Amino acid sequence: MGLYYSPSLKGFFDDALHASIPDDAVKINKAAHTALMTAQASGRPITFDAAAGKPVALAPPEPLLADRRAQQLTATRVEAGRRIEAITPLWRQSNDNAVLGELAWRAPEGLSDDEAAQLLEARQRRAAIDAVRQASDALEAAIGAMTVAQLKALDVTQADHWPAAPSRT
Repeated sequence: MGLYYSPSLKGFFDDALHASIPDDAVKINKAAHTALMTAQASGRPITFDAAAGKPVALAPPEPLLADRRAQQLTATRVEAGRRIEAITPLWRQSNDNAVLGELAWRAPEGLSDDEAAQLLEARQRRAAIDAVRQASDALEAAIGAMTVAQLKALDVTQADHWPAAPSRT
């Protein structure tokens, strides 16, 4: 009983299952077969190395330009979300929206010192969030024009892509 790989048919054969084995098939052991199948399952194509006389798993293919762009766009959005959450959590953003809606229309009538302070803090947090969104938009636009090499080198978590983080209140 044995396992074989046929370079011409690019497939594996088991003499316990197949009545005939191709003439160009080379015998491989179970461990090699398992390793090759595991590699193939992770996206690595199998080919025949004529010099070595055996099948081998190649490195996974490089992602296409569109795939790299999509990965970097997703990473940018995740990083923007992380930075926004670091400025203020979602519950506070929701509360700020209520403050902005409630107090902004009352501002012409006059606000108490406490209300004015609340409004100012909410506006400052909103401005910091808007700055992150603008940086994210700019980075996404830049990603759309980047080459593969630029996309490979890009680290969207680097601080120089983003506005300075304000102190958290």
